[in-house]
Amino acid sequence: MRNIKLTFVNSTYLDTLMNDSRFQRWIAYLNPKRLSETSIALYDSVETHSQLDTEVVVLTEFAGAVKRLIFPDTQHQIEFLNPFATQLKGGLHHNGERIISSTDVSL
Repeated sequence: MRNIKLTFVNSTYLDTLMNDSRFQRWIAYLNPKRLSETSIALYDSVETHSQLDTEVVVLTEFAGAVKRLIFPDTQHQIEFLNPFATQLKGGLHHNGERIISSTDVSL
């Protein structure tokens, strides 16, 4: 089982996501555990996932929720910090503004 820790630049972003019941249902299978005001740990139970697979799956779930809850009226999309396909993504941003500033994936 891999775990991933996401660090947000602002506690408001994480609070908004964690207060949404729809988002809570979406990520329940990842067994989220809030670690601090700005960080959360999630657990990927798919043993065949690589670090990159786990990070992409988790960040994609978060990106959809960030767009829906925090930036619903903008034309800009939520994007990975690192856009290269074979490299870890490192977090998320919206129109240059960092939302998730770092990811830490481990076994």
